[in-house]
Parts: sequence; structure tokens; C-alpha cells
Amino acid sequence: MPAKTGIVIPCYNEAQRIDLASFEAFASANNEYHICFVNDGSTDKTAVVVSAFCQKNPTQFSLLNLDVNKGKGEAVRAGLLALKSRDEFETIGFLDADLATPLEEFKKLNNTLLRGSYQAVFGSRMKKMGSNIDRSVKRHIIGRFFATLISASINLPFYDTQCGAKVFKPDFLNGIIEKPFMTKWLFDVEILIRLKQKVGKEAVYSLVLEMPLDAWTEMGDSKISKADIIRIPIDLLKIRKHYK
Repeated sequence: MPAKTGIVIPCYNEAQRIDLASFEAFASANNEYHICFVNDGSTDKTAVVVSAFCQKNPTQFSLLNLDVNKGKGEAVRAGLLALKSRDEFETIGFLDADLATPLEEFKKLNNTLLRGSYQAVFGSRMKKMGSNIDRSVKRHIIGRFFATLISASINLPFYDTQCGAKVFKPDFLNGIIEKPFMTKWLFDVEILIRLKQKVGKEAVYSLVLEMPLDAWTEMGDSKISKADIIRIPIDLLKIRKHYK
């Protein structure tokens, strides 16, 4: 029997752009996957659209509704907790609803986790020969600035903490996702800090793999506002102070 994998898809006002056909095609070809959409208090018809879709195949799709918008971090956390509580998945992870990271790329991360001795595999938007990382120069420069700042702040040499594709062994998340995150967009950083506090810095090197993606496409209509970007250094200081 194939190993079962759960994927959390945080959704906020995605009714007009979510590519449900791609999710359906992937699930049809990969019956060992279950996809849990988390509606993060959307003000459009996301809940209606996704609920109707999930009802067609409740074995492979489910919807978790949050009454109010809590931010991507809390939507992801709620989804991971829901999947973990079912105690039927060998691996669980999350992926952005816009599929900037294609589902097949997530599958590669997951297969690496299933085959190896790692406890978590994180996607990385590192451009390399043979890869197709489609990202504007402006966003790449901004991303590299904050990635360097984040890496220095957490004292771990991660190239891309903010890539929205990560997968874990469920037990590895014990003590990591039970408490709410402090920040809306830097929850990935908080996950790493909590992991480092749990197992120690040296163990993180051997238990967590950062794996370059072969494909990633920048999508429009980013949910991160200019105000959110300005807040990143402030949030990093809050995180450092809180987890010190």
C-alpha cells in the first residue's frame, strides 16, 4: 500500500484564480495524496467553490474553514494540526494555492523525504543549470536581501526559508505547531527556530534538507503588501527577542 501524504493548501480569496483542475489531475494520478484546503476567512466565494470541489472526492480532498482571516501562518498551522490528528499520513506538508511550486515539484520533495533519513525537506528557489525558476529581477533581489537577513538572524545557513513548499514527518512537528505563530508571514522562520530549540542546531543540519526546485513560477497578485515587506525587519526583531 502506498505511503499516504497530506498537503495543506492555505487559501484566501482564491475563488477566481485557484486552479482546481490541476489539483484534480494530480490527485487522479496520485491516489496516495490527500489535499486539505484551508479557507482563511475569505471574503469571496472561496469556501463555496472549494467545498463543492471537495465533495466530489472526499477521500482525497477536504476543506477546513477558519471563520476569520488569521494570516497564512495560522492557516498552515491549522491545516497541519488537522492532518496530524488523523494519524494516517506518513508525511504532511504545505504548498501555496497559486501553485507557483507545481504539485509535481512537491512530490519530488516528498519522495526525497520518504526515501532518506531526513525528518523534513524544504523547497528552495535556487537558480541552477537545468532548472526553470521564473522570478522577476526585482523580487529576486528583494528576496535575496531578506533571505540573507533571515539566515543571519536565525544562525542557520538556509538559502530560502520563505519558499512555500515544505514537507515533514508528522512526529517531527511535535512541540513545533501546537502554539500560534507570532508573525503573519515569517512563520517559516519560527518553525526553524522552534526546531532548532527542540533538537539543537547541529541536529537541524542532519534532519532537515533544503532541496532546490526544478521549477517555480512567480505568480501575480501577491498577498504580501508593501506594508508587510516593511514590517519584516521589525518582525524579525520580535522573533529574536521572543525566542531568545
